Amino acid sequence: MITGNSLSDRYVRHEAGIGTEIALSESQCPVTWVDVSTSSEVVKEGETATYDVRLPPGLAAELVSVEPVSDDLGAVTVEISPDSMNHTTVRTVTITGVQDDDHDDETVTLTHGVEVRVNCGGGEPIEVTVPAPSVTVTVTDDDNRVASLALTPAPLIESGDPTVATVTATLNEAMESETWITVSAVAVAVAPATDTDFVLSRNKVLKIAPGATTSTGR
Repeated sequence: MITGNSLSDRYVRHEAGIGTEIALSESQCPVTWVDVSTSSEVVKEGETATYDVRLPPGLAAELVSVEPVSDDLGAVTVEISPDSMNHTTVRTVTITGVQDDDHDDETVTLTHGVEVRVNCGGGEPIEVTVPAPSVTVTVTDDDNRVASLALTPAPLIESGDPTVATVTATLNEAMESETWITVSAVAVAVAPATDTDFVLSRNKVLKIAPGATTSTGR
């Protein structure tokens, strides 16, 4: 096995049963990296996207294995095709956004373990572990965020008591970030009500704090 951790690494061949190492330069072992067709992907929950991992063109080599690894399987799962029994020059990675119950977008990093079979410095072909770029995946949430508004007390009576009511905004589920809801109003009551019969307070933005579900703007 020959291993390398970066593009500038020299490969070292470990002779089985001998305990000695023979350094191979990149000119002797020309496969120093693999190409990844993208550096980032955006996928919705429950949907898929694909990208390719391939050898540079013109090399007498083949991919032995490509193992994409998700750092959060709760957000993104990965599959590879064709499987490791098919030694080809390109593998396709399929990523799937995992359906969950929260309302947040998520970012996941995919790394790759890649082995290549190549003839390095003559003799029998050997397998080489080579570096591959990572891919950043953004999973966009598809759950509906619903806010409702309630007026308390209601109804209001012109020149009656009370003459002031409070608007309360309520989310169907708490969010991890602050939520802003802008309130506006028009007269829709039966005539002779008009939009001059009421006035909104200066604060027309209701801010719901992270982890909370309601706000009155106070």
